[in-house]
Amino acid sequence: MPDTYSATYISTASTSELAYFFEEAAEEVTATVAWALAESYAFLNERLDTIITVPVRKERTTGEYHRTVRRAQAMIAVAMLRERKLGFDSEEVEKSWAAARAAIEDILNFKAHFEEQSSGDELGIGYARPATANTSTGTILVDRRLTYTADREKLYTLTITTAGAVETAVYKWDDGEGNETTAVTSHYEWEALEEGLYIRFLAATGQTYILNNTWTIRCLPLDEIETQSGGLRTIPISK
Repeated sequence: MPDTYSATYISTASTSELAYFFEEAAEEVTATVAWALAESYAFLNERLDTIITVPVRKERTTGEYHRTVRRAQAMIAVAMLRERKLGFDSEEVEKSWAAARAAIEDILNFKAHFEEQSSGDELGIGYARPATANTSTGTILVDRRLTYTADREKLYTLTITTAGAVETAVYKWDDGEGNETTAVTSHYEWEALEEGLYIRFLAATGQTYILNNTWTIRCLPLDEIETQSGGLRTIPISK
């Protein structure tokens, strides 16, 4: 396998994410947690590098590696911390390692859905992908927990028509089929477009949206997802 694929998959899981799986983590000394995060990083990368031949991509909206990958690393770190605390022969440690290995298998079984053109979840709603030429510092989020209800693929385009921060910027959107909605004010809260597609504008301090910047959202009905991904199950998103 090319060396360029080595150690490209994960950044260390956060301490707060680790604590979600291992409640005692908050009580561990910082050095011990740092050790577990570093070791779990190496452990998971080694296994992914032997099987997956393309780098796992980061999420477009968050800049993080997929939740499924981060979850696997956190569970490996949990198993390592418990092993260090309870010893190799503990039943709890064995269960933790079993859960961690199952999490790794989830990544490997669903690896096809890390590809660029995949919608990425079971419901067919993709990310809001910014155009290459965009200069906006703001981010548009898509609620990918919902079900896309149309019976055909659509490529939605959002275009900023009045620049500004959230609640000031105005945009229009079209569905790629000649249907367009104009003069829509951006909001921090989730707003419905159509067919189960909801978006919101990230309201971080100082983030602005620039005139004529665009984002696209690809949506697929379930039967097309199954056809395009070879019938494999896709990865659910959980935030």
